[in-house]
Amino acid sequence: MQLSFKTLVVTAVAVIALFNAASIQVFAQEETIIKGKKMLQLGENRNDAKTLTEAQTYFEGLVKTQITAPQKALMHYYAGYAGYRLANTTTNDDQRDAFLDNAMQHLETCVELDKNFSDGFALLSGIYGRKSTGMMSAMKYGPKAGTAGETAFKLDPKNPRALIVSATSLFFRPAMFGGDKKKAVEQWQRAAQILDDTSAKETAQPTWGHEEAYAWLGQAFADEGNADAARAAYDRALEINPDYGWVKNVLYPKLAKK
Repeated sequence: MQLSFKTLVVTAVAVIALFNAASIQVFAQEETIIKGKKMLQLGENRNDAKTLTEAQTYFEGLVKTQITAPQKALMHYYAGYAGYRLANTTTNDDQRDAFLDNAMQHLETCVELDKNFSDGFALLSGIYGRKSTGMMSAMKYGPKAGTAGETAFKLDPKNPRALIVSATSLFFRPAMFGGDKKKAVEQWQRAAQILDDTSAKETAQPTWGHEEAYAWLGQAFADEGNADAARAAYDRALEINPDYGWVKNVLYPKLAKK
């Protein structure tokens, strides 16, 4: 049966309208996520618990508005990331553990919803690693951190955030338990290079880690007694993000005292 020209035109217009509506919805969702990411960045720059808590609440609210599992996974990811950063805002061990436990719940839900999300497994590995503060906790969370990290790399061998998390673990882990400072520096350098070569355009997907990779490199160089290399790394971190408080207010002043 042949369709009339009028019917074809009406059908085409309807398809275009549906496509435009879907495109607008995707754009609106991306803008909503980027708004929350800016809150996270502000909180991280200032190491400010209030802003990070607001960002976490924002993404926890967005979980309820998502339809697909990967969309819900992404909201849990950012809510967990806020908790991961909130753990840096306190010196109270109980409060720190509470932040990490909350982050862990979000990330475990995240990777259950999206088993192909490399960044989800990378951040979960980092959270497990930070929970490994003593012999008993290391026995519980150490293997989980290793498995999550391996999964992150299997899903995306060039994931810079997986490299940053892995390098941080290698740097601070005792050599007798597999620590390797040289390999840690190599991984931070690789992460930094990947992010140097990546577009700075903001998207809904995770993009953190650029300035952090250079901050960790600076600490590694300072640890080696190479103040010039450390200073160069910190300068690069502040070139990427001039408001990065960890380098500007903590690491740089610490280096100046040496």
